[in-house]
Amino acid sequence: MPTNYDYNEQFKDRLKALPLWAGLFAIVFLINKGIWSLDKVVVMCLFIAFVPIKFFAIVLRCLQLWIRENKKIGLLLLFLLFIVSAFIFDFETVPKLLAYGLGAETLGKVTDFIVTTRSHFVVYEFSINDVVFKKQQIVSMSYFNTLKVGAMVTINYLQDNPEISFLADLDNLKFETMGTLFLGFGIFASLYATEIKDKITSVINSGFQFRKPA
Repeated sequence: MPTNYDYNEQFKDRLKALPLWAGLFAIVFLINKGIWSLDKVVVMCLFIAFVPIKFFAIVLRCLQLWIRENKKIGLLLLFLLFIVSAFIFDFETVPKLLAYGLGAETLGKVTDFIVTTRSHFVVYEFSINDVVFKKQQIVSMSYFNTLKVGAMVTINYLQDNPEISFLADLDNLKFETMGTLFLGFGIFASLYATEIKDKITSVINSGFQFRKPA
């Protein structure tokens, strides 16, 4: 049975990891901010390219661990957890990025609001070639507060598939892309935690002195 000492040691280990996670968050924040300073097509391409990179990195690493480790069931559950976590934002974010980066622009109308304990949804509709499309989207609080039922809103949509549309709320889209990056880099950090820890320890122990080439 674990003792109070064991729990204290576990708590201390978790505290030691806090600066690393804070540093990771800061790096992701800066990367996200930098990417969003680029052209919108470049923004779309970079984030969409990150999706298969995450997938192949997770699969490759889990296969390496599967060959090396004996706890197969645990690794399978870990793999499923990583896959679900990695793409939790992407199913919502990627269609919005496509509409934002490649879509045409039109005006639509707010028809309703849905407010939950965690999110604010705007229900909107727009018409293309006399066909009415009705969608709903999570929006940022700042954007939500500017709207009312019947308000006209800017919408980006894919001309070949107007079902894919984006209610132009960049604040929320930037938040989603940051979530996608943070989960992605966080999973990489978790999968390669031992190697990263060993590398950091090696650098610290060497006093940040790099050997000169022979």
